[in-house]
Amino acid sequence: MTASARMRWEYVPGSEIFVVYSDGRDTATPGLGRLMNRSVAIKATRLLRF
Repeated sequence: MTASARMRWEYVPGSEIFVVYSDGRDTATPGLGRLMNRSVAIKATRLLRF
């Protein structure tokens, strides 16, 4: 089972910050399952006008 959450913030028109959280678990074990992987990614974009 995999779960993901994404947050997006547009701090200036055309410029954004993204934060993504991802969690993967082995569902063959009882309960919440064994944690297989977990990651957090951050991305920032900036619009440059000439």
